[in-house]
Amino acid sequence: MLGTLAIMGVLTIGGIAGYRYAINKSNANTILGAVSQMAVTASTELTTQGSLTLPEWKDTNGNLSISGTYGVETAQNNDGTFSITVSNMNDEVCERIKGMDWKVPEDVAINDESDVCDQGEANKIAFVFSNTIEKLNHHGENGKCKKGYTGDNCEKKITCANGGKWTPNGCECPNGWYGLSCDTNCDGFKDSKGKCYSCSHQYEVYNVDANECHRCDNRLVSGTNCYSCSRLSMYDLKISAEECHRCEGAFLANNYCKPCPGPTGQVYSKNTPEECARCSYAFLRSDGYCEGCEIQLPETTNECGKCPNRVLMTNNQGKTVCTIADCKGIRNSATTQCYPCSSISPVYQVSGEDCNACADQGYPREMYRSPTSSSESCILKYCPNGYFHKNNGACDVCGNSGVYATTEEWCNECMGSRFYGADKKCYSCNPGWTGPIAVKSADACAACGGEDKRFMGSDGKCYACGNAFNEGINESPVVDNRDACVNSCSGGVHTRRFMGAGNICYSCKNTGAFPVENAEACTEPCHSEGGYTGLFRFYGSDGLCYSCSTTDSVAVDSDSACTATCNTGTGRYDPARRFRGSDGLCYNCSTNSSIAVKSQADCIICNVPGYTKRYYNASTGLCNKW
Repeated sequence: MLGTLAIMGVLTIGGIAGYRYAINKSNANTILGAVSQMAVTASTELTTQGSLTLPEWKDTNGNLSISGTYGVETAQNNDGTFSITVSNMNDEVCERIKGMDWKVPEDVAINDESDVCDQGEANKIAFVFSNTIEKLNHHGENGKCKKGYTGDNCEKKITCANGGKWTPNGCECPNGWYGLSCDTNCDGFKDSKGKCYSCSHQYEVYNVDANECHRCDNRLVSGTNCYSCSRLSMYDLKISAEECHRCEGAFLANNYCKPCPGPTGQVYSKNTPEECARCSYAFLRSDGYCEGCEIQLPETTNECGKCPNRVLMTNNQGKTVCTIADCKGIRNSATTQCYPCSSISPVYQVSGEDCNACADQGYPREMYRSPTSSSESCILKYCPNGYFHKNNGACDVCGNSGVYATTEEWCNECMGSRFYGADKKCYSCNPGWTGPIAVKSADACAACGGEDKRFMGSDGKCYACGNAFNEGINESPVVDNRDACVNSCSGGVHTRRFMGAGNICYSCKNTGAFPVENAEACTEPCHSEGGYTGLFRFYGSDGLCYSCSTTDSVAVDSDSACTATCNTGTGRYDPARRFRGSDGLCYNCSTNSSIAVKSQADCIICNVPGYTKRYYNASTGLCNKW
């Protein structure tokens, strides 16, 4: 608690010190600003009336002061100068003024020329000025020169370059030139603060004079802001047609300035024919909308001839429409709309001849009738990589699960990542997507490969090999034969399974004990060279199959049953390593108990790096944990 209070004290002291510094700096600036204004007034009074009165600086008692805090005295000197003396300053404010090196006065005398600020709250400073108002008027705040003046006493006017004109506020520069003396060139425009921007500047610039903005041919003005024509589509600018037309390829739509429709044929609000005509590659639809020539949708219009790529065509209903002339794809005979050959969606109302035309472009297509449709459509014969044919002939992404597919062949287009269900749906092999799914044959399950392998249960459902708990169901599936269980799931150590008694198929990574027909059924399917040790299992004398990682002691018929199947990967930490005690039981090396063994060899098989290491006590015949 005392430490906390000490820290708080330090923080508090630091905060107070910072506050005092800021206050003293502000008071020093207030004094210098007031003295500067008094000096100008005093110079004027001496010139016009020959005396110093400074009436606006007097308080109600007729005394001169600054902010009613600092006393002020004035004096006329014999050498033609005058002085303004400020008193009642503390040491800190006095030091601040002393360190500012203000060059306006002829002289500065601190505490009667002692030049030391040590009077507590009674410091005083005398500022001596030349009686020349011209000189004083060229100084700004804290003695700095006003704009357009330079020199030690701010007596020199800056010469304006490049046709700049001198004014009381400094150089007034012609268009394109900036800076204190008009020596900086800008090939663009400037904002109200004088900052220069190039004509290619992409974004809007605020507070720009219209004449400045119009120095660039590719910009326009809205309000007080200057906008780039290249970003018209990003804005909603409600401006005059004249201003909008400054941008090439721009037209007015409902009083808003927009770029002409591009190749995508973007449609804008209704326009006058004159405005739409500004767009060289667009036409006015019969409903008054301006639209780009490249748009694929056919339209009714009287201006079809304006677009070189469009023609009037009669559809199968006898209606004349303006449509794309050179289709280079598949044309719907009802709408005359043109679809690209690569379209993954079916195209309806297409003749067989038009559908076959895409083969020349590397996209063979064929006519197809969906089981749920009475009409044929033109579909891709082969879906792109990562897609498969779904029920209506369209190509769908392989990652989508539970999608209707007409045939098992279509489902298998996803190259082993999907299987075909009995419900004619295409499912993802990934067990994270699906649970047990009814299938028509084991081959449907076998379509899944890699870590997502699946196997066929005797219930006609397809199960994931890699799930220890079989997709959340309580029991392992029953299979018709050993191959269905073991061979189907041999794609990787994490997917391995073994055949238990009663034709039940168990996951090798399940930590439970399960009855098996023999030792081979327990060990052979679950062991692989360099595999994950958590899958290794051993055969107990009770006919059960145990996980090598179990911490229980298990009775076995022989030493090899205990050790040969579990002790792999020498020289590394192995929680599955086991040894056999003299009581005929098989123990996990990590057990905390001391176990009687027949010989030192029984014990040292656990001597691998890690907490499983054990040693043999010859005097007791026990295998102890380090």
